Amino acid sequence: MQNVVVIGLGKIGLMHASIINVIPEAKLACLVDSNAALVGRAKTLIGDDVPFYPSLDDALGHQRLDAAVICAPHFAHASVATQCLNRGLHVLSEKPMANSLDAATRMRDAARQTGRVNAVGFMKLYYPHYQRAQAILNEGAIGRPVSFQATLKLSQVLRPPKGWMYEPPLSGGGVVMTCGCHALALLFRWFGLPRRVTAQGRSHFSARVEDEAHVEMEFASGLRGVFDANWSAPGYPFEQTRIDVEGAEGHMTAHDAGFEIRPRAHEAKFMHRSMFDRAAYDFSPDYGGEGYYNENANFIAACEGRVAPLVTFDDGWAIQRLIDAIYRSIEEGPVTIDG
Repeated sequence: MQNVVVIGLGKIGLMHASIINVIPEAKLACLVDSNAALVGRAKTLIGDDVPFYPSLDDALGHQRLDAAVICAPHFAHASVATQCLNRGLHVLSEKPMANSLDAATRMRDAARQTGRVNAVGFMKLYYPHYQRAQAILNEGAIGRPVSFQATLKLSQVLRPPKGWMYEPPLSGGGVVMTCGCHALALLFRWFGLPRRVTAQGRSHFSARVEDEAHVEMEFASGLRGVFDANWSAPGYPFEQTRIDVEGAEGHMTAHDAGFEIRPRAHEAKFMHRSMFDRAAYDFSPDYGGEGYYNENANFIAACEGRVAPLVTFDDGWAIQRLIDAIYRSIEEGPVTIDG
C-alpha cells in the first residue's frame, strides 16, 4: 500500500486525487497546496477525512508518505520534485516535465541519484490504443515510415489571456509547452528524437507566448514530419491530437478516438480506443479519463515493485530536449539536436 500525497490542487490535482482515492494499492494520505482557499473545493470533491497541509514539510511532519503526485504549476515542478525525491518519496510529475531543459535536467539527475521511482504524466502515452498503434507500426504493417503530419487543436485561448501559464519565465512557453507536449511525447515514443527541427511561432491573442506553432522535423532514418499546434482554434472544446503516418506500404491515421490502418495490399481497418482500454475508473469521460487512471495505476504499480514506470524522468528529459529545440528554432532558425 502506497501512502500518496497530491501536491497542487488545481483541476488536474483534484483529478489525480480522486483517482488515487480509488486505486486499491494506494491511499490518498493528504493534500498539499500553499493556497488555503482551495481546501473547501477539495473537500467538496474528495471528502473531509483527507488532511490538508500548506507545505510538504508540514505534511511529512504529520504523515508517513511513500509517494507524491506533483500537480503544481510548471515552474514549481523541479523544486518540488527534487524536494520529494531527496525526502525519499517516489514521484509522478505532471506534464510538461518542467518549464525549461535546465530544470528538467535537475529533476532527472535527482531521480538518478536517489533511485526513487520517477514518472511523468504524459497521459496520452497511457492510452492503450496509441500503444497498439505504435506496435502495429513497429510490426511493419505500413512498411517503413516515410513521413508524418501531426496536429494539436484546442479552443483555449480565444481572447487575451491572463495568468502564469502565459508568462514564459513561469510556464516556459505557450501551446507547444503546455498542450503540444502530449503530441510531441507520442512522436518521440514512436520515432525517437529528430536530428533537426525548424519551427515558427505565432501569437493571436497572447502577448508573450505562442498561440500557434509550425514545426518541421528531420530524422536520421530519412523520416520527415510536420507538427502543427494551435490552442486558438475555434470548435475544439477538448484538446484533439491527430497523427497521419505515410509508410512505404500504406498509411495510418491515429487520433484520440482510435486509429485506422490502410495497408496497400489489404482492406482498411479502424479500431476505436474502447476496444483496448479497460481502465477501472474514468473521472473525465469527455477528456482523458482512461489515460489519467492508467497513468496513476502504472505509477502505483511501479512503486509497489511490480512493473517499471511507462514514462520515466529520462523519457521526460528527452521530450524536454525536443521542446527546447523547438523554442530555440523559433528564435534562431533551424536547430540540430545532438546525439
